Amino acid sequence: MRGKKKMSKLPDEIWREIMAIGVGRSILNCRDLCCLSISCRRLNRISSDDPIWSNLLFRDFGSSTSTPNPPFKALYKTRFERDRPKRLLAWRRSVLIVESQIAVCSKDLGRLQLLLLNESKKLNAAVTELNELEMVRRVSVALNVWQPEIVRGCQKQLVEQCKVHVESRIKGLKMQIKFCRQQIDMSNKACNDTKRFLKEWKKDLAALKYHPLQPCQPEVKGNNGKLKRKKKKKQKICDDCAEQSGYPAL
Repeated sequence: MRGKKKMSKLPDEIWREIMAIGVGRSILNCRDLCCLSISCRRLNRISSDDPIWSNLLFRDFGSSTSTPNPPFKALYKTRFERDRPKRLLAWRRSVLIVESQIAVCSKDLGRLQLLLLNESKKLNAAVTELNELEMVRRVSVALNVWQPEIVRGCQKQLVEQCKVHVESRIKGLKMQIKFCRQQIDMSNKACNDTKRFLKEWKKDLAALKYHPLQPCQPEVKGNNGKLKRKKKKKQKICDDCAEQSGYPAL
C-alpha cells in the first residue's frame, strides 16, 4: 500500500517521461503500453498521449505522417492490423523456439539426474566394499597378534597370500570414491545450472503467452479429490473495452 501511495504522488509529467524513455530505449513496446492502459484510468490517459505513440510508430514501422496532429494511437493500430499475419507468424516462431529450448533443457536435466543417480549408487557400493575390506584388514592384524604361535603361522600364510590384493583393492576403491564424488559435484552443478535455465525459459514462455484481457481461472480440488475449475463471475470484457485499451491481441 505504501508503494502505491508513493506512485500515486508522482505527477503526470514524470509518468510521461518514464514512458517516453522506455519507448525511446526499446524497453517498452505496444504490448506494455496497452497493459499499462488497462491498469487504471490515470495510466490509460497518460499512455494514450500522441508523442509516445508517435515515437513508437516511428520506431516499429520507421514511418511518419505528414498530418500535423493525427491520432497516432489509431494510426499505430491500423499499421499493426495490417502487419498482424506477419507478427503472428513471428510470435509463433518465438514460442516454438522457447518451447524447443524447454524440451532440450528438460531432456538434459533428466540425463543429468540419471547420471547423478548412477554415480551415487557406485559411490555407495564402493564405500560399502571399502568398509568391509578395512574390517577384514583389522581382523587379520588382530588375529596375527593375539593368536598362539601355531595358529599365528597358519594365519600369517593366509594374510601374506591376500595382503597385496586387499591393499591394492583398498587403494583402488579410494580412488574410485574420489572420482565418484567429483562426478557427483559436477553433476549437481550442471543440474542446478540446467534448472536455472529451464526456469528462465519457462518464464519467457509465460511472458510470450500472457494476455491481460484473459482472466485466469485457478484450479481447486473438489470433494472427490479431482481438479475442477473454480467458478467465478464472468468478467464482461467487450470489444469496445478492448479497442479503448488499444491492446493488439495476437
